[in-house]
Amino acid sequence: MKKCFCSLFIIIINLFYSISQAAIVDAIYWSNLMENTISRADIDGANIEQIHDSTNTQATLGLAVDYVNSKIYWSNYSVYNDIRRSNFDGTEVEILVDALDLPSGLFMDFDNDTMYFSASNPEQAIIYSSTIDGGNVTEMCHLNNENVD
Repeated sequence: MKKCFCSLFIIIINLFYSISQAAIVDAIYWSNLMENTISRADIDGANIEQIHDSTNTQATLGLAVDYVNSKIYWSNYSVYNDIRRSNFDGTEVEILVDALDLPSGLFMDFDNDTMYFSASNPEQAIIYSSTIDGGNVTEMCHLNNENVD
């Protein structure tokens, strides 16, 4: 296990935490922390549609769009503590990785079939990698209180 110093930069704009644009489908996707929803709209803001409610989302802090395979991915920071994906329209929800300590950041490297995500608790923060389907979860970077000044 490698030890490293990791930073997570969080920007909250109008209570929307994660925003991702799907260039091929001319749509934008976002999560709303206050309502525990994931929604989408046309790139011009028209046709706003909620595609997930609190049944599948709780404090979504990471959101990624796979426009080639028409999938969205998200991390659930509380209650569920997992990484999920679904089709663009919200159907076929899959839990890819579960039993995480407060997962937050999410980055997809579709060219290399790799997903990166972070999870943390008061004692430690960990960055993981896995395959896009959630297999082969590997701890990449571990930061605990011993490393922090």
